Amino acid sequence: MTDILANVSKDFYVYSGDDGLTLPLLAIGGRGVISVAAHVVGNEMQAMIRAFEEGRHADAAEIHQALLPLIRELFSSPNPVPIKYAMSKVGFNIDKVRLPLVELDNEEKSSFDRVWNEFQEKAKNFKTHS
Repeated sequence: MTDILANVSKDFYVYSGDDGLTLPLLAIGGRGVISVAAHVVGNEMQAMIRAFEEGRHADAAEIHQALLPLIRELFSSPNPVPIKYAMSKVGFNIDKVRLPLVELDNEEKSSFDRVWNEFQEKAKNFKTHS
């Protein structure tokens, strides 16, 4: 990505397609993210990007570190299975996944729920609106 950014004009924007690489990409000149996680933590993703853009790099790093375990959970099974489960937890009426995909099993749901709850506790301290 560094090579690409070094060799394109300033009006060529590079976006992260990997939620976990959003902040590192911003640090080398990227412009944003096409996000899966933002379906359920959009305010926090926006707060991280805003903090970085405002020069509050420690705040951006804190949000990034809090998001990483959740992002890992969202990609622990084939997409879109975990994000559908996550969206159902925040109130979206989500249909079941279709074959050949299968729903998360109870252990996977329990793992996601634990990480989700831990993230929610950390997120209480984030400034998510201007």
